[in-house]
Amino acid sequence: MLRLRLDPSSPPAVQVGGCATWETIASLAVLARFRVRGGGTYARWAHETQQRVSPDLVRELWLRVAAVSPPPPSDSSTPDFGEAFGGGDLPSLLDEYWCAAVEPYWTEMAETVRAEVRRRNETLVARGWVAMLSGIDAHLRWRPPLLASPHQEDIRHVARGRRLRLVPLVFGGAWSLFTALPVGAVAVSYALPAGQALQGLPGTQACVDTEVDPLAILLGRRRALILRCLDRPATTTTLSAALGIAPSTTSEHLRELLEAGVVRRTRRGNEVFYELDRSGFTLMAEFS
Repeated sequence: MLRLRLDPSSPPAVQVGGCATWETIASLAVLARFRVRGGGTYARWAHETQQRVSPDLVRELWLRVAAVSPPPPSDSSTPDFGEAFGGGDLPSLLDEYWCAAVEPYWTEMAETVRAEVRRRNETLVARGWVAMLSGIDAHLRWRPPLLASPHQEDIRHVARGRRLRLVPLVFGGAWSLFTALPVGAVAVSYALPAGQALQGLPGTQACVDTEVDPLAILLGRRRALILRCLDRPATTTTLSAALGIAPSTTSEHLRELLEAGVVRRTRRGNEVFYELDRSGFTLMAEFS
């Protein structure tokens, strides 16, 4: 869990900015962890990218970048993998992946991020940093004075933040990135809202199946989409917003998936999260 205590009476220095290197890491998480076929937030992008990028390359890159803390986010408009990851063959392999998987979409992605940065900075100036953090991401919870990522089991960090760098990512829905920076600063990513993030990405559509999905034939289209979006724990509200389905309908589908034993439910504070159970992972492996 990531927990940052931000004292409203002593405002931290907050900076918002995208990062091409972090986008690359997050996009690898989409391909390596989602294993989408026919549905999911980034389904069509993943399908097109899998035609151009070797699965072995994705697997190797993900294992290597996920094993270390992400590099400090840079303001460069393009990634510098040599500076971020040092010597060896990793920078050249990441560059190969970037050219095939991310660069073709980068112009539209960068504009989406710039629009988000402008919006957050305008809120920061007009209403202050507490308002700016409100509603930032369903997976990055802001309840003053704590900024927390309770679902992210890969992060174990508790700190009192004095300098905060927020990194909006188009591919941020797959993986939360976090790194500690010098002088008590921290950087953390958050996902852009699906409608905003995917606007302008050629051939990408949020949580909509793009081909005949065998899992949808077995379970029904909406239940299949819910399963494919449960790569990480999510609330009914999050799923409903991502899929464009009424909360009551989403709840009914989740109830049926719970009864089938492919989804489990856990309560964390006042929120209820749903995630794939072991049977669910097995099922997804069969239909990935």
